[in-house]
Amino acid sequence: MKKIIVNAKGREKRFAMIENNTVTKLEVHQPGHESIAGNIYWGTVTKVLPGMDAAFVDIGGAKQGFLHRDQLPSYQLSEMDVKKKKSLPIGHFIRQGEKLIVQAVRDPEGAKGPKLTGIIEMTSDKMVAMFGTNYIGVSKKMSSLETQKYWRERAFSKKKPGEGFIIRTTMEKASEDEFDAGLEEVRKRWESVLSRASSINKPGLLLKMDKFREAVLSQAAQLDAVIIDDFSFYQDIRKELTDQAVEVHFERGAENIFSIFHIETEASSVFKQNVMLTDGIYLVIEETEACTVIDVNTGSFTGKSEKEATLTQANIIAAKEAARQLRLRNIGGIIVIDFMNMQEEHNKRKVVQALKEALAADEMPTHIAGFTGLGMLQLTRKKTSPSIHEKLMVPCPVCSGSGSIESAETLAFRLERELLEARGNDSEAVWIEAAVNVIEALAGSKNEHLEFVEGLAAKKLIFTKQDTSIPHYHIRHMGSLEEIQVRIKGEHNV
Repeated sequence: MKKIIVNAKGREKRFAMIENNTVTKLEVHQPGHESIAGNIYWGTVTKVLPGMDAAFVDIGGAKQGFLHRDQLPSYQLSEMDVKKKKSLPIGHFIRQGEKLIVQAVRDPEGAKGPKLTGIIEMTSDKMVAMFGTNYIGVSKKMSSLETQKYWRERAFSKKKPGEGFIIRTTMEKASEDEFDAGLEEVRKRWESVLSRASSINKPGLLLKMDKFREAVLSQAAQLDAVIIDDFSFYQDIRKELTDQAVEVHFERGAENIFSIFHIETEASSVFKQNVMLTDGIYLVIEETEACTVIDVNTGSFTGKSEKEATLTQANIIAAKEAARQLRLRNIGGIIVIDFMNMQEEHNKRKVVQALKEALAADEMPTHIAGFTGLGMLQLTRKKTSPSIHEKLMVPCPVCSGSGSIESAETLAFRLERELLEARGNDSEAVWIEAAVNVIEALAGSKNEHLEFVEGLAAKKLIFTKQDTSIPHYHIRHMGSLEEIQVRIKGEHNV
């Protein structure tokens, strides 16, 4: 059974995908750290780079976006010979100062700005409409070539110039009326973007995607169940998935939904470098700016065969878990896995095959480059947004950035969930001792979120601030306001 558990209460939103009782995917969305991938902007070309066949585009943010020639509608829709078109520089298709609608396809990373496209995608549950190209694609997962051909012809008959479509598997059993209704919906959304673009004269946001909602809905076609702890979000998702086979349930419990389904420990484990496997085998995962390195260690694993067979068996176990961790932690870019050294080439092929099979369920494209001369396996995984580590961790202030600790925001939202769980008890107030940065992340730098959090907890929050750069918190006491004031006064008098 495949299901997702959605923790939508509070400001930090999370969901975990469970397949055969194993957590395979974790999404965390914090306010202020949302992905911009999918957002649509009105941009201005600030610089054309002929040597890179690309341009920098101001979209109104701190960093300018990077737009390649092949992602321009003027390039995609050009009717000239393909070979000739590819030989022309980007300056033939766009110029400095030109204004255009663009969509972010990858978040900013480090000193790099967001990656952009001029081919705008509008998605629905059964299709992806693309504006700025004539491409038509149909899911190869449909049951027959005849069905694929039917929907391809249907899409061609309905498309307008400059429109393209990708027909999803969920369209297979749909009617023509459902196709037409979905098409009308995405066209209306596109017209709304065009209208907004015509009314502004400087770079800026045209349409912000609800990435968490989109992420939940994008999984629906492959799920048996969606279980949600927030009633309004449950109603929204249930309405969207009315005509699909997936079951949508509302979890009424006061306890944190991740705790109810015993996945809070798994969710917390993504912060750890070491991943323990069976029989003492363990992985050490280290993310750096350049690449991610996964080191495989046998630990106490001895196996029951000769050394080469034992190492191969351990490496196959590690390969399967490495694939799960890449997806669970959303690690992208260049990845190097340092397996235990095997001498036989056919054993290396067994490990590569095990890794390929484990990666088959990953929605992100991966490419295995093979073993290097030093015996390390190289692969890449497409990166469109920061990893869990990049989102939720910050450099340690004590060791000057050579290590990582959980960010103030991560701890603040964990505290928020604890307060939400305590909502049902009869205490009037909560005394919290915490670092200033955690208190500000929870309540706001000017207490602008305090009323919301107190309403969420149904309690008055009393803070004792600690002047330290290391984020932490401790719930000292829950009880009456008078009790807490007496306790605080008593400590001050000591």
